[in-house]
Amino acid sequence: MLDAANREVLEETNQRIRIDGLIGLYSVPKSRDLMPLFSASLLSADTWTPNDEIAEMDYFQFGDLPKPMHPCVIRCLRDAADGRRGVVRVLGSDGSVNDDIDHVH
Repeated sequence: MLDAANREVLEETNQRIRIDGLIGLYSVPKSRDLMPLFSASLLSADTWTPNDEIAEMDYFQFGDLPKPMHPCVIRCLRDAADGRRGVVRVLGSDGSVNDDIDHVH
């Protein structure tokens, strides 16, 4: 999974990263999604040009994220911004957390 994440970042952004750890694993049963979220360090960045999948790329502070953004993505990014690690969450399609099986360190 780590090799796949590194490959995906390189293919999509032309940046090389080192994955530092797992922030969380997020399940959204309604859409059958299972999303890992990693923390990473930037090792190098080559020139990036827009492509068929990404029209533009930028860096944002958590409070300045572009809109619209899916509530599930915001929930995952909030965990990262709060410094959480090892999170396991089951999310509703609205980003709500299923407290019955939520596990946060």
